[in-house]
Amino acid sequence: MQKISIILLFLLFSGTAGAQTVFWTEDFGTGCNQGQLADAAAGTMHGAWTLTSTGTNGANANTWFISATENGNPAGSCGTGCGTDRTLHVGATYFSVDGGASYYAGGLGGEETNIRAESPTIDCSGRSNITIEFVYMEYGEGALDDASMWYYDGSSWSLLVNTPKTLFGSCAPQGMWTAYSYSLPASADNNPNVKIGFNWTNNTNASGTDPSFAVDDITLSVPSAGTPPVANFSVTDTNLCVGDCIDFTDLSTNTPTSWAWTFPGGTPGTSAAQNPTSICYNIVGDYEAKLVATNAGGSDSITQTIHVYDYPTAAISANDSSICEGDNVTLTASGGGTYLWGGSQTTAVINETPLVTTNYTVTVTTNGCSDSASLTVTVNPLPAISISGTSSICNGDTTTLTAANGTTYSWSTLETTPSIDVNPTVDTWYYVTGTDGNGCSNVDSIQVTVNPVPNAVIAGPGSICIGDTAILSASGGAGSYTYAWNGGGSSANNQVNPVTSTTYYVTVSAGTCSDTASYFLTVDTLPNIGITGTSTICDNDTATLTGTGGQSGLYVWSYLSLTTDYIEVTPSSSTTYTVTGSDGNCSNTATFLVTVNPAPVINISGTTDICEGDSTTLTATGATTYSWSNGTSTASTTVNPLTTTTYTVSGTDGGCVGTESVQVTVNPVPTAAITGDTVICFGETTTLTASGGTTYLWSTTETTSSISISPSTSQTYSVTVSNGPCVDVTSINVIVNPLPIVDAGNDTMIVYGTSAYLNGSGGTVYSWTPDATLSCNDCPDPVATPETSTEYTLCVTDANGCSNCDDVWVYVEYNCGDIFVPTAFSPNNDGYNDIFLVRGNCIETIVFKVFDRWGEKVFESRTPGEGWDGSFRGQAMNGGVFSFYYSGTQIDGTSFSGQGTVTLIR
Repeated sequence: MQKISIILLFLLFSGTAGAQTVFWTEDFGTGCNQGQLADAAAGTMHGAWTLTSTGTNGANANTWFISATENGNPAGSCGTGCGTDRTLHVGATYFSVDGGASYYAGGLGGEETNIRAESPTIDCSGRSNITIEFVYMEYGEGALDDASMWYYDGSSWSLLVNTPKTLFGSCAPQGMWTAYSYSLPASADNNPNVKIGFNWTNNTNASGTDPSFAVDDITLSVPSAGTPPVANFSVTDTNLCVGDCIDFTDLSTNTPTSWAWTFPGGTPGTSAAQNPTSICYNIVGDYEAKLVATNAGGSDSITQTIHVYDYPTAAISANDSSICEGDNVTLTASGGGTYLWGGSQTTAVINETPLVTTNYTVTVTTNGCSDSASLTVTVNPLPAISISGTSSICNGDTTTLTAANGTTYSWSTLETTPSIDVNPTVDTWYYVTGTDGNGCSNVDSIQVTVNPVPNAVIAGPGSICIGDTAILSASGGAGSYTYAWNGGGSSANNQVNPVTSTTYYVTVSAGTCSDTASYFLTVDTLPNIGITGTSTICDNDTATLTGTGGQSGLYVWSYLSLTTDYIEVTPSSSTTYTVTGSDGNCSNTATFLVTVNPAPVINISGTTDICEGDSTTLTATGATTYSWSNGTSTASTTVNPLTTTTYTVSGTDGGCVGTESVQVTVNPVPTAAITGDTVICFGETTTLTASGGTTYLWSTTETTSSISISPSTSQTYSVTVSNGPCVDVTSINVIVNPLPIVDAGNDTMIVYGTSAYLNGSGGTVYSWTPDATLSCNDCPDPVATPETSTEYTLCVTDANGCSNCDDVWVYVEYNCGDIFVPTAFSPNNDGYNDIFLVRGNCIETIVFKVFDRWGEKVFESRTPGEGWDGSFRGQAMNGGVFSFYYSGTQIDGTSFSGQGTVTLIR
């Protein structure tokens, strides 16, 4: 691909009037500096520029240089090569050299370029109505290879203008330097973070014209003195509390040079600074802060109202500031408009149940000013009431019970003294409620066990086998007892294995009550096997059964044939267990019934799907007592949750507990809404989308959230939105506009090389396609100059945005004539016969080759209209005779070819 090096010049001014004062300049420095990239350039007035990718950049993309290989010249001057006045320009990287404003337009791939050169930050504080001015030259290829000017406001970049192509004038084939000025946006006024950028873009179609883009002598200026300022300012806050301090910021335009501030009610009361700070207001009231901004052109003033409010007086009262553990207290705040407690409540009155002594704080706010108050609620612990005394007596005895740790007492016997005497005849529980000096109460209890006076008796087998074991069973009558055998045993059943007949003694005691018995055991008796353990359990509980009366390790259980002294069982129903025990020689068997009480099956009934704000009653069944997760202890509980909540209840029956849970779903009340295009053209389809719920029912009977409709006339559509049990209804009107009536005109025929006038009608906006051979594509009556018969399509759009299309044919007749090749040419740049080429009116494709007298090919082209300039490998060839060959096709489909000789004349 050739390197484009032709320059076009175009002159355009945005225009500024009146004297200007320059406050920022960039001339890019001096010295050739060839090949210096813009983001590494030294010697600029404000530092290196930044290069930012703004799209796709290929491996051979062009880039920005700061050097004098494109020398900076005054406006109206022609472009020149390397000098000493540096410019910012777009150059090629593919040629590994900075060739000035000359770019690589494509051919080998990777030439696509989208890159912006960005200036250092420019401080525009105190300046307004800013104008940028510079000299530049630019060409490229229309919008495909093009430059543009951009602007950064401190947060984002935006396009200012696509700089116009400059004219060539008398500078062809070089470019002409052109002056340009442009007014920056109002957001640049008083802005300390402004940047200016130039963006270059080019494609890879191998077509374009130099110069690319070059710029120099950039200035930013403002109107000179003579224009009075426009006063304006901002303040950090206009609603203050007494004692607050604020800052003022000048926003005046037209470059004021002095500022006169007055602050009635403020300290200090005046200031001449541009941006006064720490102005304090200590007295309640409304005050007018004023700024007078002045420059050589005059003065302007502006005021703003400052509101100063007093602080409220916060206070807290309580119905009781000293409570017992578990009690409730009501706290009431006063003194303001809004309240915020430490626990985040925002009402004036709150109810609390503190577990420990707690300090409560409330913040009271009026007009944005706040005050705080605190109150301590003392939580007194419950007294640790206790009962002392003998809790196990013999039948007929009396015991004294004494309560402690209270100041007053109330017994279950109705007595109110600290100590009471009791003589129950059966086991009895006694309760006392004790109250301390803070008025807090607690309860304790004690069981007095009444032991019957025992009648000691020993039962046994009478005789055992020699070496066998005997079980001697002691008892004392009805009741519970402890035992002391003369052999050291302490259970009712005494296992003995005497070698001779022996007399055994046992003392049977019930508390302090006792009796003694003796038993003569004749050897040869069988062992007395027994089982101890828990006889009543709940479903899924485990009971431990222990064999007695035999020797350890000599038990065999009916349960899984286990041979342990004890077993752990978890029966699903009441079950009898059997064990066989041996004293080594003689064996015996015992059984034990474990009764299984089933856990209660708890059920919960009630409405579990409600709308937001409703309540529901949940009822538990299947037990005798209940405990809900929300603290309720009755079978039924009424709940009104704000969100979907799970409630759990535990039910107890016969000492066994069952649990059940239920989820109450809270459905939000839906707010029905419909979105979508409500104005369409005839034949179009629009999608209406409903929102606000989980299910939908349209007036069309459809049940999806979105429906596609194509009405032929304007219609109203409605939808019912549901969210569980909750519903809402809304509707929307869809307007249908008719299509425009379009006419592209009548088909016509032209001779190749001439034009046809098209005449369309029917709309307000026109679009012709294909548009490559049209004089315009957005007018009603373009001129068509096709090279082949072409069908043009006209699509029009009316005021309602509705479109319709029509077609028209332009048929082309061809008058190609003959192929002509000259026999001589003189490439001396006089404008006559400088190029040797194959000439014809209708050439569409061609292969054209030229050979010297030794047969070496010195030129080849496959581009119609492209010829030989008499050079080879960049050097002009001497005069002489050269042979040529050509072949190709014409646009009417005919082929042609030829050969001959041509004379090059020097």
